[in-house]
Amino acid sequence: MGYTALKRLLSLHPAMLLLQAITTFAVYRFGAAHLAGPGPVSAATIAFIVVRTIGLFLAFYGAIYVVFYVLPFTKRRLAPYKIIEQLPRTALVHQEIVRSLQSCLIAAGYEIAIYLAVATGHLKLVAPGLLGSIGIALIILVWTDVHFYATHRLMHTKWLYKRVHVVHHYSNNPNPFSSFSFHPIEGVAYFSAMLVVFLVPVSTFHVVFVMMALELLPAYGHLGFGKETSGSYFHFLHHRKNATNFGASIIWDKLFGTYEAA
Repeated sequence: MGYTALKRLLSLHPAMLLLQAITTFAVYRFGAAHLAGPGPVSAATIAFIVVRTIGLFLAFYGAIYVVFYVLPFTKRRLAPYKIIEQLPRTALVHQEIVRSLQSCLIAAGYEIAIYLAVATGHLKLVAPGLLGSIGIALIILVWTDVHFYATHRLMHTKWLYKRVHVVHHYSNNPNPFSSFSFHPIEGVAYFSAMLVVFLVPVSTFHVVFVMMALELLPAYGHLGFGKETSGSYFHFLHHRKNATNFGASIIWDKLFGTYEAA
């Protein structure tokens, strides 16, 4: 792996990574009691999952959008890093938000299924030690990376692209709200990566970890800002050219010959 490729792989902005870490911890600490173990199934808990998922999306992606696209001071300072000089059309951003809220309902649906499995004892959580927890977290990261590349390649087959994935590619000038601007079928495919919790032994933290990885990480690839060695530019090339850079990381594109440098 060349130096440029390595920089792209490691190009997540530290402040945004810190924001994701804080958000993940906050959800684990204050918003995941329903995933702790068996108990009565509650309609109020199901409603909470839906409201928390939508609220988190609006807060996390909204905050990033405001910093990069709204606040005059930061807009001016960040302008040289905008990949496309023009801002995305307001009407399209509104459409992206509506589609993203629809995707939030799909994500909440998967979490509700996990909640029901935990509450009824069909999904038994474990309490691994520190090394075990790190190992499981690494497995989850690899799984979500492989899953995204595979499902994304599938979405680019002719039939699915024309009928499903083209909706996401309406966002040809990506911004944070483009992240989950999906056709419902693609939303079901993307968030199905959560089902890894049924395949490997997980704790409550790992359930939250995989949910937050899927719900928060796409902000980086759709930021719309970045130099030619940034992850945002890597994914921008995919939105622009369609046939390259399918992965969240560059690993699988490198391996399967679909990688394109700036």
